[in-house]
Amino acid sequence: MGISLLVFVLAAAIQVAASGTGTALPGWEETLLTDLEYLAILCIPLSAFLFGVVMPLTE
Repeated sequence: MGISLLVFVLAAAIQVAASGTGTALPGWEETLLTDLEYLAILCIPLSAFLFGVVMPLTE
């Protein structure tokens, strides 16, 4: 969960910093950062489910 949260914050910070300074990111960078944010949002509940429900059931 920690890595996913870090990836989300880093991608969001890069986008905010780029727009705050007036720098235009290329289209592929915008797409990459947006996809990283979506994947991080999906991985946070998935990792909580995996380590909170699935792992104890497999012991």
